[in-house]
Amino acid sequence: MIDSQTHWLELQFNVPLVDDELVYRDPSNKKLGYTIKNGMTTCMVELSQKSHSKKKPIEPTT
Repeated sequence: MIDSQTHWLELQFNVPLVDDELVYRDPSNKKLGYTIKNGMTTCMVELSQKSHSKKKPIEPTT
């Protein structure tokens, strides 16, 4: 069954921004500088459509 209420959005960046990390050369002396640990250039986001109904959703039974 296809879920028509959920959508996926894929974001693609030109620079690796997702999960990048700032790494200090010496954490106790930040004036010595830092390097950037590369991250990923893509990110997938799940978007669910909110119901505009004022009714409460039906709880699934198990």
